[in-house]
Amino acid sequence: MIAVPVAKLTTEAEQMRARMVTERDRWVVERAALTLPKIDSARGLERELLQPARADLAAAKLRLRQTEQRVTKVRQKRLALVQWIRNPARMIWAKHAELNAIARARRAMKRAEVAVQVRAAWIASPAGQTYVASRRGPQLERAADVARQRRTLERKIKRIDKRIEGATRAYNDLRVAQALGQKELQVPSRLPDETRFIREVGGPARAALMRYPAQARALAVERVNRSLGQTIGRGILPGR
Repeated sequence: MIAVPVAKLTTEAEQMRARMVTERDRWVVERAALTLPKIDSARGLERELLQPARADLAAAKLRLRQTEQRVTKVRQKRLALVQWIRNPARMIWAKHAELNAIARARRAMKRAEVAVQVRAAWIASPAGQTYVASRRGPQLERAADVARQRRTLERKIKRIDKRIEGATRAYNDLRVAQALGQKELQVPSRLPDETRFIREVGGPARAALMRYPAQARALAVERVNRSLGQTIGRGILPGR
């Protein structure tokens, strides 16, 4: 044990607490930056995989509808009697062309319907579900990694908050002890970490100031608060 000036211990406590607060704030920022990534749902991926085939089917249906509308308009003109009298061969050819155009459009739509069914069956199959799982796998792994990092930071923040609380208490006790006129404290010659400092310095500081009368302690607290323009708390008063 060695005798160390209270003023020196107060400065060290203030610097230690500031370092801890800075570290805590950095961890808080890191935690806030760790946002969970978007995870595609299995249903959403299945819809995405089926979408091209559905789009082709929709386009085929539209082409069939447009073909039927076009044929209807042309047929109305073709049915005019004068056209059959002037060029009957052309009218017969036009009729067959109309039927062929509609048939082609219907076949294309049927192929698109079958493609949708085949695609949906593959998606529901073990191979399709394995593919869906492989697409989601990296997202789930990333989300799990982010969650682990957040939990680690939350534990570190919780622990350092407790140490900051202890450091604040020790710092306040040292300031009040100094205001009471305490010159020195007997502390270990070596304090390797923050926890030891809080325990080995904060304890003697509290014991030293508690030896003073309650009224003197209360006045010292008020002097410290006035000098700093802030309130350090009432924990050093009797019964608190």
